[in-house]
This record gives sequence, structure tokens and C-alpha cells, in this order.
Amino acid sequence: MIKLIIVFLIFVSCTSLGKELRVLPMSPLNGCPWIFDVKVGPYQRLQNIDEDDRNGQKGYRFRVVTVVSEGHYSLSIDKILYGYEGCCAEINKTWDFNLHDFKKLFGLKGQNLGKKFKITKWLSPTSFEFKIQRKLFKVENLGDNILEFHLIKISN
Repeated sequence: MIKLIIVFLIFVSCTSLGKELRVLPMSPLNGCPWIFDVKVGPYQRLQNIDEDDRNGQKGYRFRVVTVVSEGHYSLSIDKILYGYEGCCAEINKTWDFNLHDFKKLFGLKGQNLGKKFKITKWLSPTSFEFKIQRKLFKVENLGDNILEFHLIKISN
């Protein structure tokens, strides 16, 4: 069953600490076109949980999903909640990672950046490093509606 995906406008702003993109929640990608790549981050246990409660949420992790439809690549970030002993995984929230706005923010050129997007390593449950066009970036604040990006280095 395919749900309509509502894509929200992404507002771009800059700060002295890094560059930020506003990412707004969207409908989860159920029955999405073609999944090109999925990268899952480390598990994070929730604080102040009742260990004896077998029905409540115990933790979460994020994943970055690259999908392709009619030659166009796009990215989304999902927050997945887990229950007792890792059971009952469910997508809690999905955000659109607008590559067009990211491209403008950092002055990148070319088409289909999603195909060239490679996560190099997860730094924490809410941050990771990734590479696009020989540039290494760090993204922070997964789970918030504003992600902070830092250009770490440019390779030759």
C-alpha cells in the first residue's frame, strides 16, 4: 500500500557554528519506489525506563534511506523506536533531507547527489559523517527539525 508522501518546504539558514537546514516531518516511505541504500545508526537506550515493562519503548536509532524514482535520488531520515529486547520496531518519524537545498547551501554542482551520498561513519546516535563530491561533512542533531552541517575537509 502506497501512502502519499507530503514533502514540506525546507528553510535554509546559516550560523557561525555551521550551516543548518530545516527538515520537516513527512509521511514514512511505505512502499517506496526503489531503495538504493539504507544506513542504520547505533542504538540508543531511552533514559528512565521501567525495565519490567515489556510493552513500552526501550530505545531508538536513526537510519538514512536513499530511494530512487525515475532516475531521481532522494534521502529521508527515519527515527525507529524499539520495544523490549529490540522487538516491535516501528518508524516513529520521517524527515525529508532535501538534497537540492543542501547543494545550494554548500555550492555543490551536478545532478543526483543522492547517488553519490556515502555515510563514512556514525559518530553518535544523532550524528554522522558523510561524503559527497570529495567533500567530507558532519551532520548533527538528528531527530530535531534543524540539522547542523559542518564541512570537515575537501579531498583532492
